[in-house]
Amino acid sequence: MADYDLILLSMALALAGGYAGILYVRYRHRARDHPAEGQWPGHGIDTAVISKQVQHVRHDYVGALPLQPARTGRRARLLKLTRDVVGRLSYFSDEVSPKPE
Repeated sequence: MADYDLILLSMALALAGGYAGILYVRYRHRARDHPAEGQWPGHGIDTAVISKQVQHVRHDYVGALPLQPARTGRRARLLKLTRDVVGRLSYFSDEVSPKPE
């Protein structure tokens, strides 16, 4: 019987300690002085620096991709051919396709 009472007492103490810990953490969280949130004025983005690059990409999407000088020979020709084929796709053309009626 004494073992049973000891188990109950230790369980009660563990529960009381856990509850006390939870209350302490909640108290400490509320007691902290949180600094007032400051206003962030924000700012715009200066696109003048990249506007030429953006216009170049809009005008010639495939041509804007840099071709690395290390690629020579067959690999470079294959890459150029692929760029040309992709560049001719209707997605990259300026023409507007007629809408079906």
